[in-house]
Amino acid sequence: HTFQRFTRPISPLSSKITNITGITNDMLSTAIPLQTGLSEFLAFSQNSTIVAHNAAFDIPWLLTNLMRYNLPYQDINIVCTLNWAKASKEPKCSLGALSKKYGLAHNNAHRALADAIVTKELYAILTQKYPDMKPPKSLSDYTSICENLAKRYTEYVQS
Repeated sequence: HTFQRFTRPISPLSSKITNITGITNDMLSTAIPLQTGLSEFLAFSQNSTIVAHNAAFDIPWLLTNLMRYNLPYQDINIVCTLNWAKASKEPKCSLGALSKKYGLAHNNAHRALADAIVTKELYAILTQKYPDMKPPKSLSDYTSICENLAKRYTEYVQS
């Protein structure tokens, strides 16, 4: 199963973001509100382990926004393939470098679904190659950082 949604941004995308992702402001003009997208994601991912490449970046964004909208969430497990690759002494640990090393097709890099699919494939490879080195965390490991961000930046909540 896959999950992918565009959500309406608070402000227009910069040209830098459009260049990196290929996502334009026109593509987001009819997107759903962030709160709706987060609610749909929670329903989709309940009781799942989240696998991310660079969870230290992605998970605080997710958790901070859940807190901003007072959306209930469970303390689920997080596996970071970037940390796993580093702990396994991979010479280059970017998602692009690892996808090349392991022959993973990575079309549409920097788009959420494409990156998630490659991360899932990388997870399977690391599980086989380094089964005893999986570095699990839980969502609660990120809570204190995110509580402060959610309180400090309330202007980012969409009405």
